[in-house]
Amino acid sequence: MQKLKFDFYAKRPPQTQAQFMARLVPLIMGALALSGLVIILGSYARTDRKAEWSWEPRDVRKNFMPIYTVEENDRRFHDAMKQYRDAVQFADDAPSNKPRRAANVPALPGEGTPTETPPAPPPALPPDEREQREIQLLEELRRGVYLKIEDELATIPTFEPFRDWRPTFRSHVMSERSANRGRQAPPYEQLAFQIMRKLPAPGAAHRKEFEDTVERGRFYFGYGQGAVEAYRGRAFEAEGRLFDFYEVKLDRPLVLADGTAVERYYEGVIVFLREGRGQGEFPIVQQQVLVQSLVCPEALRPWLNEGTALTHEDKLAKQAVFVRCSGVFLRNFVYSRPVAPFSTPEKAVESQAFVPLLLTADLEQVQREGYQLTNELLQQVRDSLRDDIEFLQDEAAYYAMLARAADGTQDFNVIEEVGYFDLANRETGPRYRGQGIQVYGMIGDNYAPVILPPNISGLRRVFRCYVAGSMTDLATPNRWLVDMIELPPGLEARAPVKFKARYYRNIFEAENNTAQIRPLLVVHKVERYYRSDDSQDWIFALVLMAGGFFMFGALAWFLYSDGRARARFEQDNLARIRERVQKTGGLKLKPLPDAKPIQESPPKSPPPPSA
Repeated sequence: MQKLKFDFYAKRPPQTQAQFMARLVPLIMGALALSGLVIILGSYARTDRKAEWSWEPRDVRKNFMPIYTVEENDRRFHDAMKQYRDAVQFADDAPSNKPRRAANVPALPGEGTPTETPPAPPPALPPDEREQREIQLLEELRRGVYLKIEDELATIPTFEPFRDWRPTFRSHVMSERSANRGRQAPPYEQLAFQIMRKLPAPGAAHRKEFEDTVERGRFYFGYGQGAVEAYRGRAFEAEGRLFDFYEVKLDRPLVLADGTAVERYYEGVIVFLREGRGQGEFPIVQQQVLVQSLVCPEALRPWLNEGTALTHEDKLAKQAVFVRCSGVFLRNFVYSRPVAPFSTPEKAVESQAFVPLLLTADLEQVQREGYQLTNELLQQVRDSLRDDIEFLQDEAAYYAMLARAADGTQDFNVIEEVGYFDLANRETGPRYRGQGIQVYGMIGDNYAPVILPPNISGLRRVFRCYVAGSMTDLATPNRWLVDMIELPPGLEARAPVKFKARYYRNIFEAENNTAQIRPLLVVHKVERYYRSDDSQDWIFALVLMAGGFFMFGALAWFLYSDGRARARFEQDNLARIRERVQKTGGLKLKPLPDAKPIQESPPKSPPPPSA
């Protein structure tokens, strides 16, 4: 019997296009997936962490002139002088190397032998316009002094005269406050307690006499010492928003001359708008007043600040509380309270103001409407330099705009066609103050917390950042300066933003020997701009999904076609093998179920014999 050999690969079926694509597509997809994974891992290894939108402690700014102690001013002065001397090389010789002046040359001023009698002081300068205006305002006070300070000094032997006029003695008053841990010096504090004990409460005897001496509607404190001395001991009225209210506990009770022991007192800041009557003041001025009282009204106990610092979550920052009182002006003092979480033991960050101190006995809560952003406030706004140290300190319109933004309601009309160049123009910019605009752009790399002084909005801080006028170029000169009250969640550095804000005024910044204009905007919260919100995005998503379904459908069809070709080849190959076996007669095989019947060919006739 002849040995059979089966070689299944001797004859292969022809390779179809489906078989080729079924092998090629998985290879391409696998190569692309592997390349993408390598690129992702390589880029992650080369780059740092994702850019965070945050602030540094050195970025904290203040919207007011900081008040330093005398020691801090001296230290800052010496540091500045040392830095200046290190940067500048003087060409003068040392004093020991200077040549001596000849004997016959007359001495220069200051080089002669000092005389025993000092020179006569220069004559007094005539009063300037500010002092003349203060004298005119003093003549309008008709009610007289309610209480003479000199009559209360008999029981205070260590009393020294007040030195509290501004701006000369701001640092001296701050040094006094720091040395006494936020309080007045003991002689001044004892004097204040004695005066508060003598003030009649509502309904008490001699209350009518006190009310007759209150200067209603005439609230002004001058800069010169003469004006401050003339106001001392007079009674004034204050009605406005309560910015801060807290309790001050003494280390030990202070016994007054009448035997009364004072263990604690209450201190707060009232902010209101008044008519500007002094030299150089705006027509409407924001006025802060520091009040002290020996008693706390029951209606104000829920609003007591029990902490040691101001925070954005204070009750008085969230809800407007208005109070009214009438009291005696004692002196100018410093209000200074740390603002959390920006103030640290290493660096104190405080909300400060140099304010008049009123001693009162009738502090009460009143119901009234909040301060509105009016046209009168907007008309007194003027563009000024960004590097001004008193940036936005006394601008009542700015804090009125913050009060409106703090409510979170966008009740202003947005002018869609107004852009950066309309506001930056000195001619067209003022007409849009207080108007709403639509801003598209890209936010900067970081933001700066800005600490606010006591103000009518009740806010303790805002966040200031730059917003570029381009979605792709952060270095564009067209940039907005944005003050926002709340930080949006999840915002990243250089993220696209889109929001509606109010325009306040222009800020000028010196950059590369040129002045760049930055329109200042006020907004409650900046909103991130997501491109998926566009109405055209669903088309791209649909095309992507259709392409994916088409690719997987084509791959499935290629695999199915390849399987059918393989099955057909195997059946044909088995049919040929059976045909060979049957011809040799070596095996008896059953017919295949799907095989076609084999037609037997007739036997071949033997070849004819050769002749």
